[in-house]
Amino acid sequence: MRGQFKYFAFLSVIIAFLLGYGGNVAFGQNSPQFDQRSISEDFVLRLVQITTRLRSVGIADAKMINELFAESGDTPFDYALPEGVDDVESVLWSHFFRNTQIYYSHLKSPNPLVAYYDPFSDFFLLTIWDNSSRNPMLVQAGIYPSEVFMDGKSATKLELVPGWLKEIRTKPFLKVLPVMAGKAIRSFEKRYPLQQSSRAVLPDQATASRPREVFRNRLSFLFSTLLELQADEKLSSAYLKTVDAVQSGNPLAIRKLFNGPTTMPVNDVASFPEAFRKDLEPVLFLKGQDGGLIVSSRKENGRWLLVSAFSDGPDSSLTAIGYLDPYAEGGQK
Repeated sequence: MRGQFKYFAFLSVIIAFLLGYGGNVAFGQNSPQFDQRSISEDFVLRLVQITTRLRSVGIADAKMINELFAESGDTPFDYALPEGVDDVESVLWSHFFRNTQIYYSHLKSPNPLVAYYDPFSDFFLLTIWDNSSRNPMLVQAGIYPSEVFMDGKSATKLELVPGWLKEIRTKPFLKVLPVMAGKAIRSFEKRYPLQQSSRAVLPDQATASRPREVFRNRLSFLFSTLLELQADEKLSSAYLKTVDAVQSGNPLAIRKLFNGPTTMPVNDVASFPEAFRKDLEPVLFLKGQDGGLIVSSRKENGRWLLVSAFSDGPDSSLTAIGYLDPYAEGGQK
C-alpha cells in the first residue's frame, strides 16, 4: 500500500509530455470504409470484452495497447507513445483510463461507438469500431470535451480548467461532480443513442476551440494537485493512515482518526464492498483554507470514489469521509 505514491516521480515530467493531439485520428486508414452489415449479439459481446480489456491494458501499461491490436495491423496509440518517453506516456494514459467509465452507442450499427469518459478532466475518448472481421477492429478515435455534446456555444469558448472546479467554490464537491458528470453523459447519449442503427460519426473538431490546449491544461492541473499532496508530508501521512483503516474494514479504526465524536457514515464506509476498499490510490487533491480534500479510487475500477477531508491542524485529523458515485446522475449503469 505504501507504494501507492510510486508514480509521483514521473508527474513533473509527465506535465511536459501531456497528450499533444486533439481531433479525429484514423487508425489503419485515412478514410475508414464502414461495413453496412447488421451487427450480431455475438459481436456486441466481443466488443464489450475487447473495449473493457482496452481500459484494463491502458491502466496497467498503455504501451501494450498496440500489442492488443497487432493482429489487425493497427497501432492505435503509436502517436501517444513517442520514442524515449514510453514510461511517462504510459503513466499518463493509466491515469486517464483509471478515471473513466465506458459508454456504448449505435449498437445496432455495424460500426458502433464506444466512449471512455473521465469526469475529472471532463473529456471523452471516442472510439469507432468495425465488424468486417470476427473480432472488433478499432478504426477511428478522438478526444472531445463534454461541451461538444451540449449547446454547442460553450464548446467554442472552453475553460482551461474543468467546470466543476469553479462550481465547488460555492457548492459541495460531493454534489457538484455527479451533477456535472451526469449532464455530460446525458448530452453524449442524446447525441449517440444506445440502439441507433446508423453508423456513428465523430464530432467535427471545429465545434470546439483549443481542445488540445484545454485537455493538456486540465490534465496538468490534476497532476499538479497530486504533486502538492506528495509535498505535504503531514497530510500524506494522515491520508495513508485513513486508507489503511478503510481497507481494514474496521469502523473503530476509522473513528479513531477523527478528533472527537463524528456523525460521518463510518459504518457504511467500513462495510462498503471490499472490492472498492482495496488498492486505493489518490486521483485528486484539493487544498483549502481549513484543510484538504482527497479523492481516491481503486486502480482497476474508478466507479466509486472514496472522498476524505482533513483538518489543517497539527495532526491533520480526519474531518469527513464517504463514498461517492460520480456517475449517479448519468444514463447507462
